[in-house]
Amino acid sequence: MEDAFEDEAEDAFEDEAEETFQDEEEAVEEDEAEEAADEEPFDDDEYRLVDDDDEDAEMAEHDGHTENGPEYAHEHEETFVCGIEECTKADKEAAAALLNERFNDHSPLIKCLTDTGNWKPFRNVSGAHSQADVGRAPSVIPESTPPVLAHRFLVLTKCGDELIGAAAIKLVSSSERSSRNAEHDWWCCEIILFAVKEAAERHGVGRRQLQAVYDFCMERSVPKLVVLSAEPAESHTNWWLHVSECAGSTAMAHAEVIHDLKMAVGLPKKTFLLPWPVLDGDDDLCLLIKPVVTAADDDDDDEEEVEAAAVHSHHISWPPDKRPIFAELCCGSRRFANAMALYQAHTFSVDDGSAKIELERPRCWDDQEKEATLKVITPAEVHPDLFKGSTKPLHIHVSGSVCDIPIDQFPTFTSAHKAPPCASMSNMAADKHPRDAADHMAAIGANASEKSKQWDAMVAYLRDLTREQRRRDILPGVKNELGFTFEQPQTKRAREHLQIKQLELPAINGGDDAKRTTVHLCQLAAPQLKPTDIWFSRLPSVADALQIQPAPTAEVPHPAPLPRYVCPGVSRVHKHVTVRGKTSDSVRYHPRLVAVLAEGHHKSYLKRIGAA
Repeated sequence: MEDAFEDEAEDAFEDEAEETFQDEEEAVEEDEAEEAADEEPFDDDEYRLVDDDDEDAEMAEHDGHTENGPEYAHEHEETFVCGIEECTKADKEAAAALLNERFNDHSPLIKCLTDTGNWKPFRNVSGAHSQADVGRAPSVIPESTPPVLAHRFLVLTKCGDELIGAAAIKLVSSSERSSRNAEHDWWCCEIILFAVKEAAERHGVGRRQLQAVYDFCMERSVPKLVVLSAEPAESHTNWWLHVSECAGSTAMAHAEVIHDLKMAVGLPKKTFLLPWPVLDGDDDLCLLIKPVVTAADDDDDDEEEVEAAAVHSHHISWPPDKRPIFAELCCGSRRFANAMALYQAHTFSVDDGSAKIELERPRCWDDQEKEATLKVITPAEVHPDLFKGSTKPLHIHVSGSVCDIPIDQFPTFTSAHKAPPCASMSNMAADKHPRDAADHMAAIGANASEKSKQWDAMVAYLRDLTREQRRRDILPGVKNELGFTFEQPQTKRAREHLQIKQLELPAINGGDDAKRTTVHLCQLAAPQLKPTDIWFSRLPSVADALQIQPAPTAEVPHPAPLPRYVCPGVSRVHKHVTVRGKTSDSVRYHPRLVAVLAEGHHKSYLKRIGAA
């Protein structure tokens, strides 16, 4: 899909455009180097994003003040969108001043987007699929005419007479012809620059400004919202996709991530303005594309975010006897346990290291820039009182096989996540690890591989552990209703396995009360489809997070729940990356799936102890 296109700039501007583009690239590199040195979260070259995920800040938004600033009354705040031709000169100049204050290396682009004077040429690289294409990209010059500069808008947020937020957006037509003749035929709305005044940060201004853009798209039947993000999509510092521990997610939650423009084959190159290249191999820059849903669906999302904010908008003071103890068994990178650490839970993880996945360190719940202490022990050092008497969260990792720990020596857990190594359950490994349906997929045949036998033994052991934990008292006279999630790739070999069938049986019939649902990771901003089966037991909030309950009808009065995160299918703008060769990078739990599951575990425990 490599495709070069003609340089449309006039000869008189070529040398100047090339020099400007190189200068901008050097400025980007300098800014990124400074940011890496400062380790400042949400501070990148293309976008200076507000710190809306800061827990103290969100608390302050409800209280009306912060430790670092005076009282802020956002009821006096107003956000509106106006076409570039309709904006007053004063509003355009104020927007340009604010954007220049936050992006002082992008003056030509800002002048272009705010219509505040002539600008030096810069390149539109929307058709660049390689570095060579970037050098041949057409320049955007003051004399440019539609389609590339058509349908520019400014999003302005004012508090009284003061401009505290501004964004430069553009409606993109499906083609050059539709741009001139059918303005309603939109391909997307792209957010090119987005900023909040520094003095107004940490009050939710950015979140509300983004929501205004989203509402603008819904009102005009714009099918997609597109953002150029300068943060890796899987980074916890990516504000656009971030699931805040205190305020839910942004309007770009569940956006599709495009790391290479070859994947966005439907992109209308001549009407899409892209000042920075998005190329394969660049781990930072990516396009985020999210379908714009109906207003009714959006209201449902808002209710979920409000509910999440209600759970996380305060610091939890756990009594010593009620602090949750979460276990991640066969933990790999330990990412799930680390997410639970942010809820001030004790965490316990076990892994034998056979997958050679680097162990991630937990973060302090009250300062996520700091690492929390992680104590590493052996299976022989595990005992039931590991967490007893501790007034602060403890984080313990056992380096070894979970099966080497005697079942009665485990601490008493409040919830657990189990993910046995899945190599022998993969469809691609059927020849290497044969299983027979006649044996209920159990590894008991003459040709059963050692890994298959190990998987069977581990699942049986984990089920025994669940039953033993549920026989314990979590408080005097109160049985432990251990809730758990169990994860495997979506395969027939796993679903029809004898142990999994028993996992799904009611407890009264010897089962574990587990229900199954499926998650397609592409719906959580992963580039791969990666269908994943998740079983959950006695975790009602996990069920709510992963499933949708259809409304009853006369024909179906009691409809079964439906998976929430299921891919609608491959399309021109929705492609899947195929995992080939070394898969260790894709083995780690996707951070957005981790966030959803961790929140479900936490809220389920709150409900159990009557704190929700």
